[in-house]
Amino acid sequence: MRTTILSLILLIAGVLGVSAQTQSNNEGSVGYQFLRQDLEFNTTPSVRFNHNTDSHGFNASYARYFAKKGELGNVGVKAEVSANFKDDEAVLATGLAGVVVKAHNAKYVQPFGHVLGGVARQHVTRNNFKQFSSPDYSAAFAIGGGVDFNLAKESRYKLRLGGDILNTGFGGERQNAVRLTAGVVF
Repeated sequence: MRTTILSLILLIAGVLGVSAQTQSNNEGSVGYQFLRQDLEFNTTPSVRFNHNTDSHGFNASYARYFAKKGELGNVGVKAEVSANFKDDEAVLATGLAGVVVKAHNAKYVQPFGHVLGGVARQHVTRNNFKQFSSPDYSAAFAIGGGVDFNLAKESRYKLRLGGDILNTGFGGERQNAVRLTAGVVF
């Protein structure tokens, strides 16, 4: 399953790379993703983390920016897929889409922000027995942003650092998670 998902992501990344090179208003990215689930906000100014839910994975996205002819747009639409793994099993997979705003006019450092919504799938194992494992689906929402660093003044390729708060609703309760990403933009 993991190999199939990774192969599919590499195929999508290749297609996005080709399409991103044809127009300057298209942008694709692939990268590493760290996910920390079960983030709790208390009424006091403190945040509590559950360290047992940390997982690692990948993130692939495509953004299309709207612009007038001959100039680069700052507002666009974005779609992304991601999957995180723990102990060789898919822990959380998401498919999100929404609005992205980016400072394209900056030469070397380009900050961006996005608001995304979609669906999430979580792998659930009951009582630590594989035969009782089942998937759970939920609506998912993410708000966050990051910074793209140009490799050269006129380069199409960038390095990306980003972060999100991801909200899901598994088991009838809303959960918050922190997603940190690092990757390449093309």
